[in-house]
Amino acid sequence: MEVFKSMGAVQKDLSTMGIGKNGRNERQRFDFRQIDDIYNVLGPLLAKHDLLIIPNTLKSECKTLTSANGSPVYYARVKNEYNFISTKDGSEYKASYTGEAMDSYDKGLNKANTACLKYFLFHAFQIPLIGSDADSDSIETDKRIAHLMSATSHDQLNQFFEEVTRGLSDQAYFNQLRQVAIKKVGELDAE
Repeated sequence: MEVFKSMGAVQKDLSTMGIGKNGRNERQRFDFRQIDDIYNVLGPLLAKHDLLIIPNTLKSECKTLTSANGSPVYYARVKNEYNFISTKDGSEYKASYTGEAMDSYDKGLNKANTACLKYFLFHAFQIPLIGSDADSDSIETDKRIAHLMSATSHDQLNQFFEEVTRGLSDQAYFNQLRQVAIKKVGELDAE
């Protein structure tokens, strides 16, 4: 069945690329892997290896809870099924996963679906973490990322990317810097 070949090929590519913790929750002071980074890395690989992933919500639950200070908190839990489909022969594989989230506004269900997909993909493809963990970031890494993020045009970003990756032999670190550059391209395009 082609679906398993495609899934294996995607996992093989991801094993050498990984995804870094490029997101930052300032309020709770932790770094995390963002869903957009997963889409940016995984999307081209799915297309390259002729694989679709179609989500289907099997069950969802939403509750309004009350926080310690009396304000409402929205809790959501979903069980989603993910259908992997090979575009070569139409073969399929289905797997399900559960996600949950809480939000102080009305985004609990959206966050639960995002968490469900994100962690399902991490587990399904065994996506490695690249770069440093939040507690052990190096000053040099921070300098290179800051340099990339300071670019004000696409040409300058290309120049900065060439500068910070020149002579770099660590493929995982190179991929982390590439993800930062992709994020910056999106920001420049939005301006």
